[in-house]
Amino acid sequence: MKGIAMIAPHELKNKSFNKAVRGYNCSEVDEYIEFLIDKYTEVYRRNSELEKDLRMTKFKYSELHNDEDSIRAVIVKAQKLGENIKKQALDEAQKIIDDAKDKCTDKINEAESKVAESQREIQKIRVLSEEFRNSLYNQYLEHIKMLKGIDFSFPLPSENDIRTEVLSDIDSQSKEAKDKIANPEID
Repeated sequence: MKGIAMIAPHELKNKSFNKAVRGYNCSEVDEYIEFLIDKYTEVYRRNSELEKDLRMTKFKYSELHNDEDSIRAVIVKAQKLGENIKKQALDEAQKIIDDAKDKCTDKINEAESKVAESQREIQKIRVLSEEFRNSLYNQYLEHIKMLKGIDFSFPLPSENDIRTEVLSDIDSQSKEAKDKIANPEID
């Protein structure tokens, strides 16, 4: 124990006292001192054991304290690592969301562009259809005017005139056929 100096038991045993004339009974004093030395030896041994235990306890406490510091450091590192992982995950998630938004915006813009192009094409087709319809309508009007301008009041040939013309055609064709038969080299 610090602060209190312990006397070793052998020092007590080797201690001698001067004898006085009217002193105590030597054998009783010796017996009592022997008893005290035995008790003191037990206390001394116990104190040594307790000091040893105290040193071990202090050593273990120191180790535990160091371990506690190490554990705290590990916990702090783990918390920081966890926060970093969480931050990285959030950053990555935000990046994925931003990329998805960008892709969606691109797809929407592309679709809107295609719709606008289709609407322009439809408008062109409407204009061309309207122009074609108007052109065709005007052509029909011209044909109608032309048909209205035709005079259908001319005299029709008589049946006799038609017969005469047909017979004349037959006669001329028949002469040509006879000539071909008679002169095959002419062709």
